[in-house]
Amino acid sequence: MGRMYTEQEVTDGGSTITITRVPEKKPWWQFFGGSDPSDASPKHKIDEATKLFDTDGNECTPSLPDEEVETKQSGVFASMFNLCNVCLGAGTLSMPFAFKNVGIALGLVLLTMIYSLMVVSGIMITDAARKVNPDQHNISYGGIVRAAFGPKGTVLVQFIIIVACSGIAIAYFQLVGDLLSPPIGYWLGDDPEAYCSWWAKRSTPMLFALGIEAALCVMPSFTALRYVSFVAVASMIYLTVIVVIRSGQRWDVGPEDGDELLTFHIAASMFRTISILTFAFAPHIQIVSMFGEFKNPTRPRVRQWIWGSLTIAWAVYALVGSFGYYAFYGETKGNILLNHDPDDVAVLVGRLGVAVSVLAGYPTMCAPTVASLDKIFFPDREPSLWGRRLLLVAVFLAFTWMIAYLIDDVSIILGLTGAGGLTFAAFLIPAACYISLFREEHGLFGGLLTKWSWVTLFLGSIFGGVAIVVNLIDAIEGEDNEPCTWPNITTCAPQRCCPPGGVYGEPTLPCPTGNISFFFSG
Repeated sequence: MGRMYTEQEVTDGGSTITITRVPEKKPWWQFFGGSDPSDASPKHKIDEATKLFDTDGNECTPSLPDEEVETKQSGVFASMFNLCNVCLGAGTLSMPFAFKNVGIALGLVLLTMIYSLMVVSGIMITDAARKVNPDQHNISYGGIVRAAFGPKGTVLVQFIIIVACSGIAIAYFQLVGDLLSPPIGYWLGDDPEAYCSWWAKRSTPMLFALGIEAALCVMPSFTALRYVSFVAVASMIYLTVIVVIRSGQRWDVGPEDGDELLTFHIAASMFRTISILTFAFAPHIQIVSMFGEFKNPTRPRVRQWIWGSLTIAWAVYALVGSFGYYAFYGETKGNILLNHDPDDVAVLVGRLGVAVSVLAGYPTMCAPTVASLDKIFFPDREPSLWGRRLLLVAVFLAFTWMIAYLIDDVSIILGLTGAGGLTFAAFLIPAACYISLFREEHGLFGGLLTKWSWVTLFLGSIFGGVAIVVNLIDAIEGEDNEPCTWPNITTCAPQRCCPPGGVYGEPTLPCPTGNISFFFSG
């Protein structure tokens, strides 16, 4: 059935105007009540099922009654919870590995430096949002970039969304395999044969996760998944406590022969640490949409919200990073949970909680990526609800799963994502937008925040460029892991089916299957 047109006569100042209501065709993300995932706007919006045109064909915007405008606003503490939920994720599990690369003292220094820059850039992007939309309506990260740089900024935003969301989605698949394969091997018998069975391989829970994500990603709306945020925050707080407790229990063990506790280690790996820290501290795209929902957004209240949220994240990262590294020294893995035995029930609870949260979080990475790809490759066509959208979802699922399957170490993906898309999103773009939007008021170098913007641009460019190179080199060369001896075993299985942090470790005998079979045996 075609679209229905209706006419209505409106009296304005004694004259009568005939208004024709033309139903607007909705894109797929609005068909079931969703919003544009790649250009997320706040919940202060007018739900327009139709557009209004006068008899001359000119669009007119009537004033709607106040009750028709949705005004769901959040206070300081509610917004702090939401922002902490965004920050405390996969990056928390790699924090001890980040400290391992540079030592505890330098790790805390770099953590504080990145934290300070993130607070400043968060203030920059919210000030830019207030400048573009003083009434908080229809605020989006992409809208700020468009206001600062014009239509070319739209392409940049789409690219950043694709890179950042794809990297996070890959890390989610990696985490599912890392978190669930060790306890499966433990439940199957807690011996080398059980850990090397098909069910306990890293790729098996990832394969089941692929089916779950395929079902979730075709959903037109993800509002039901918002309740999982409580599970995510609770799991990360719980794991922080467990890591501190387990580390305290291992303090009397000390480092193994030839190993030592690093305090201040300057090397190329420092840039890998910076990229992981950037990944952990980069919620700026979400900050803009949260700002649109912020109640009474005065500058002191907004600064209190950003400063408080990121300070909580800093405290969690400092505890997990320092205590986790102090417990395992040079043996600290890219995911700290892989250092704990699969039979540790307390850690197992945290594993399951994080696994549930990342499974629910994957669709929120898929939706904006698919929308951005659709806008890039089909700019002149209306968004598709099923055809192109399902094809792009399938491509995104296959790509992210395959990369997660081929790369074991989650810290590599976190580092590349942090050094790439998230460096732009958190450092370069907020600083550049602030300079552009406030140029008439402060000039190129006037005002404290403008000066900090130039500092952020400089440091972000240096850190991001060098970190990409360092992370790529580490990804190609791999890491030198000292093998452990397996008891009572005469054959070697590929490393990926070994208990990642369990009692047996990596086999010492050479694999008879060869490199190609090793590479694809998952």
